[in-house]
Amino acid sequence: QPLEINITTSGEEEAGLWYKVRERAEAIQSGAVIDTGFLGVVHRAEKEDDIDDPAVWRKANPSLGHTIDEQDFKADLERAKQSPSDLAEFMRLRLGIVISSTVSFLDPAKVRACCVPQRPLGERPTVAGLDLSAITDLTSFSVVSRDADGTLDVWCRSWIPAETAAAKERSDRVPYRMWEREGHVEYTPGEAVDYEAIEAAIVADVERLNIQVIYADPWNSHDLCQRLIKRGIRVVNIRQGWSLSPATKEIERLVISGTARLGESPLVQWAFANAKAETDRNGNLLVSKRKSTTRVDPLAATINAISALSELPDDDGSSVYETSEFFVL
Repeated sequence: QPLEINITTSGEEEAGLWYKVRERAEAIQSGAVIDTGFLGVVHRAEKEDDIDDPAVWRKANPSLGHTIDEQDFKADLERAKQSPSDLAEFMRLRLGIVISSTVSFLDPAKVRACCVPQRPLGERPTVAGLDLSAITDLTSFSVVSRDADGTLDVWCRSWIPAETAAAKERSDRVPYRMWEREGHVEYTPGEAVDYEAIEAAIVADVERLNIQVIYADPWNSHDLCQRLIKRGIRVVNIRQGWSLSPATKEIERLVISGTARLGESPLVQWAFANAKAETDRNGNLLVSKRKSTTRVDPLAATINAISALSELPDDDGSSVYETSEFFVL
């Protein structure tokens, strides 16, 4: 008389083995299918349910108030609401609501609140991130530095080929030509990205902004990065993938907490506010260029730059390895 027991939360999509088993369980529960050898018990909320209603919480968590404290559950929900990706994970894992693994990344209202002028750099060192486009698309270069109070200042430059700006306005539905006149995006001559013009701009920024290192997406950027290295600029290729999750979560935290100053560029606001993110089963977070409905290059360059912040010394110029004691286990 063998007995097999399985338990699972909802998956990221309505597909796969877990979903087939749940469908079978609910079909048996409804009487549509007869199978006396299978007992399927499903506790979950529905997509149309009010997630603030304690009765909905109990639908998905029958032990609420016993093994799970109701006030703790409510507090977890309120914290999750601060981040679209965290709320998506909460709904899936705590309420059993099946959602797509692609979610909105940042709250547009919180992005707007961060679109304020940056503070002057003074003597602060900076790091930078580079996201190089295909030959006719947007290329972005972000420079970041932390202020003494922990606020992150972000300066982002973007380029687009002059001859493709009108066509890109129609496809992207944003006013690139007006943004160029206002100084929010820069033209490179011709129909394709002029990497020499971008190289010259980056070299000037390195000297002007005390940039210590540039973290670059290696896709399509090898030649430009090699030319920058030959000029004595430190460039590090940063692999694009789930390893960017810590930096992605950091920009999310900064925007949610209002401790980022992104400048007043509508292009940067557009890119940050409309990006989509993907999550995996381990809770990692990644901005999805494939699923985002807008250009995310300014955001991608900023995430690369945040990854480079670990290269900067502490505020007093020392390294943690020079000031901390060693502990032997």
